[in-house]
Amino acid sequence: MFNLQHIGGFDACIAQMKAGAEKVESTYAELDFGRLLYISDVDFRFVIPQQAKGKDYDVELFYPNGLAVPAEAKSKFETTKINPRSIHHSLVKARKQLPDNRPGIIFMKVPLSWFVGDGKIAIEVQTVGLNFMRNTDRIVSIKFYVSDLRIGDNFTMHRHAFSEMTNETSQFHKGRNWDLFKENAVLPNWNGMPPKWQRILLFVNRRGI
Repeated sequence: MFNLQHIGGFDACIAQMKAGAEKVESTYAELDFGRLLYISDVDFRFVIPQQAKGKDYDVELFYPNGLAVPAEAKSKFETTKINPRSIHHSLVKARKQLPDNRPGIIFMKVPLSWFVGDGKIAIEVQTVGLNFMRNTDRIVSIKFYVSDLRIGDNFTMHRHAFSEMTNETSQFHKGRNWDLFKENAVLPNWNGMPPKWQRILLFVNRRGI
């Protein structure tokens, strides 16, 4: 949260988390999504919830050309059982939260555990995304991503993998490049995170207290 406090709409996001236990998980997912955007140098702001169809999305993204695009993030927690079909339900729910008169983007966080093995689950997940986009006109892109957090002696490493899919049949596509993420080389001393991400580590070693 420390690294995101300067992002527009951050205070409203935190206030939502304090609203009740039922909001904690969804707000945590929203902040985790914000972290991904921030470390990827994507310009964005958190959106104050409107509790209305088409106006209840998580963030507004800003492309380099100034285009503002509503985006909704959904997350399958690491304990979720493998079920690629459940992705479709999440995509439908996300679409309802986005406006129908503007291009929309859906981010879908998928458990890393789903992708351990021969890669069949990854193909199934992408197939669900492709089939969904064939039946929607306003969603210009779906972005699947996984998070890999590893903590060991004297190190913390956090990495992401992502797959960006574009809906070229959308009325809003118009030949634009909707990709947001770049595959930059990760230096060893980054520990999986760029230098601008400040880790809050407290070491207490006081004698005589």
